[in-house]
Amino acid sequence: MTARAPSSARKRLAGLAALAVLTLAVATTLGIYTKAFKPATMVSIDAPRAGLLMDRGAQVRLHGLPVGEVRDVEAGAGGGAVLSVALEPDHVPLIPRDVAADITPTTVFGAKYVDLLTSGATVADPVTAGSVIRTVDVTIEANDIFGQLQEVLTTVEPDRLNATLTAMATALDGRGSDLGAYLSEVNSYLGHLNGSMPALATDLDRADDVLDTYADVAPELISTAGHLTVTSRTLDKQSAGLQAMLTSFTSAAGTADDLLVASAEPMVTSLALLRPVTDTLARYSPELPCLLEGLVKHRDSVMEFLGADLPGIQGLVSLLPAQQGYKYPRDLPKLVPDSGPDCLSLPEMKLANPPHRDFDDGVGTYDEGSDELSVGKDPVKVYLDLLEGWFGTTGLNALIDELARTGAVR
Repeated sequence: MTARAPSSARKRLAGLAALAVLTLAVATTLGIYTKAFKPATMVSIDAPRAGLLMDRGAQVRLHGLPVGEVRDVEAGAGGGAVLSVALEPDHVPLIPRDVAADITPTTVFGAKYVDLLTSGATVADPVTAGSVIRTVDVTIEANDIFGQLQEVLTTVEPDRLNATLTAMATALDGRGSDLGAYLSEVNSYLGHLNGSMPALATDLDRADDVLDTYADVAPELISTAGHLTVTSRTLDKQSAGLQAMLTSFTSAAGTADDLLVASAEPMVTSLALLRPVTDTLARYSPELPCLLEGLVKHRDSVMEFLGADLPGIQGLVSLLPAQQGYKYPRDLPKLVPDSGPDCLSLPEMKLANPPHRDFDDGVGTYDEGSDELSVGKDPVKVYLDLLEGWFGTTGLNALIDELARTGAVR
């Protein structure tokens, strides 16, 4: 009995050792299978959903290169999903800290994998253990598309859908070229719009400042709108008067139109007749300043002549050399060419012995050396000859008879 006891104890110990070895082997196998003994940098990915066919062990790729795997998929807050990802330490330096993740399948019905996107990354530092990677997109599975399509087909009545498609086909029949031209124009428009996108982005960035400015002046704008309300009410009350005023404007416009139509030709004629006069005035206009200045400078002398100190007109009367009377055609008036403008020493003028200007106007030359005095013709005869030249002999006799009859001549 004593010899059997040690043998039984040894068997029990051997069985326990074998069981422990078997357990260790199984645990080691499971650890190797789950890569529990492989070093890794653990990060997490927040996604709105993981989708179907996203299981543990799914690959994590960077530019097509496997850099890790999905270790676990758990439900996140708000109905999302949290993926625990193990990254290989050798590839961690290649992954930026602000990298993005795209959960996409290998094929339409294939298993999903995580594709790390670095196109929008701006941070050079690599990810670290515990980092959270954002998700930019999760591909919709084909069964979801089919499910949504089934709901649409169930909701839409086939006969109405057929009628709609038939109407669309009829409307587009024979209009392919027009539709193509329209799409080309839209493409050109979008091309020009694309070139203006930077300017549009700049304008949108500045919109905040503009809106702030509008917000600052909003009270003044509201006050102005209130004043406009009062003004509009006043105009509404005075609408009858305004209508009458506008009607009178219409009547006045019609009258003015008639006046302008009636006076158009006379105005044109008057302007045509005034043009030579205005041209002459424009030609001789340089004489006006010196003439006015001369009048101002000789004002005192003129006032003495007009009797500023004494009543009456003061003047100097002298006998001039005898001149021959008017004789036709010798003394006909004559236009003097190139006679001006000329101020003729104005505004300065010597009153004593003023200079004589001889113009080619048909008048005889004044002889400064002639100082011979003589008596001219009888003044009465001169005036009678002048009147006879105007009225003729018969007319002159009739005029004298009329004056004698009325008592004007005695």
